[in-house]
Amino acid sequence: MIFAILFAYYGYKKANDSGRNGIVWAIVALSAFIGTQLIIGLAIGIAILLVSDELNAENLLDKYAVLINIVAIIGGFISGFLVLWYLGRTPKITDDYVEPPPPPNFSGS
Repeated sequence: MIFAILFAYYGYKKANDSGRNGIVWAIVALSAFIGTQLIIGLAIGIAILLVSDELNAENLLDKYAVLINIVAIIGGFISGFLVLWYLGRTPKITDDYVEPPPPPNFSGS
């Protein structure tokens, strides 16, 4: 939970520093961290349940619960750091702006 709060805080801070909406990016960083953990845990759990039905093995989820949690947390860190890495990049500002020509004059002179 502490890491989720830290990702939200640093997402907010980096977004504001680069001129982006801090609240939106804090939510994105938080949901990337937590959502990745949920998706990885769910996917591995479903895969283990499908394998355990085929092998007639019981309690595989109980045996590998710690390993599943570690893999899910590592995935959450990777996704959170990818969001922070994206926010750390400065947006490209181009100074190649050329003013448009003046409007045509149809007054006849």
